[in-house]
Amino acid sequence: METAIDGQNISVLDGALPPEEYLAELKNLTTLLLHIAARPDKRQLADWASGVQDEAAARPGELRGPRWGIQPPASPVIRGSALAEADSILAQRNPDAAVARLAEWFTLIPNVPGGPRGWIVNRTVMSPVLGGLAVQVLAAHRHVGLQLDHQATAITMPLSAIPQLLDKHVYRRHFARTLATQECTGRLYASLCIARAQQPGSTWSTAAASIGLDPDIGRRTSRAASTRLLASPREIAAASQAAAAELSRSRNYRALERRVRELARSPDTWFAGWARIAHPRRRAAASPYAVTWMWCEVAQGWLDTSPAWPQPVTRQSKAAYRVFRDTLPEELKRALRTLARGGSL
Repeated sequence: METAIDGQNISVLDGALPPEEYLAELKNLTTLLLHIAARPDKRQLADWASGVQDEAAARPGELRGPRWGIQPPASPVIRGSALAEADSILAQRNPDAAVARLAEWFTLIPNVPGGPRGWIVNRTVMSPVLGGLAVQVLAAHRHVGLQLDHQATAITMPLSAIPQLLDKHVYRRHFARTLATQECTGRLYASLCIARAQQPGSTWSTAAASIGLDPDIGRRTSRAASTRLLASPREIAAASQAAAAELSRSRNYRALERRVRELARSPDTWFAGWARIAHPRRRAAASPYAVTWMWCEVAQGWLDTSPAWPQPVTRQSKAAYRVFRDTLPEELKRALRTLARGGSL
């Protein structure tokens, strides 16, 4: 801000802005972030958000809530923190990175009357840079859903035949070049696309619930993926259709999930027999990882929803599971597949 006040251009995304334009973009984006932070949402992206919510509650009677662009928060700490967050978005080296950062904030404004765009326009000025970023975040999320709703040739299938994570090989054939995400996130998004296509006019939340996931996972995953698209919405919809055509209609992933949950609740009925096959060093702490392996590799469930450990799962548990998965001998894998599919050792 001091550099801009001194009359120098400021680097913004992949270019530079004259000082007055930078200061306007900074104000408009900061105003938007304050309005988002003031929403009564338990998920907070910044530690200063609770202070914004407290001040918003103390300023009742305004038509659309506090007008932060006219009367900013009283706390200089909150003002400085919000300005710093806005600047960090504008200072990203390329638009894609800025879109990804802004998309995280937009996850906190779902399901508002008139849609997110109308909500945003009523609370800040859509100056050129901010407007362009907002359009990219909102358009990618919206257009994929519309394409899925209006495919020329629909492929219908039982929702039970759609796994929480699409098969790796099917994903790599049809989706790998359409998304710049981690594969696990991409596989989850691909399954959500297929599930949503079975219910035209539905939402990402409905798609998540239809395959046994918390509805909020649908919203968060679609927003995260929408900022990492390498293909057009039409190509994403086509990939969903091609992938769905390869799924077996007779396989019931909800039944597989129930089976793994049953095994997780009764390890005394199978773990000792399975552990006898394993190396002694693997036996002591192997039970939750063995359950999680069946959940992820046979039921194709999302790692975070494994019934093997209390929620939310920790990073340490995830890391330890991946070591277990990557070193598990084929003999032990075959035994776990047999158990997950209803067989016995």
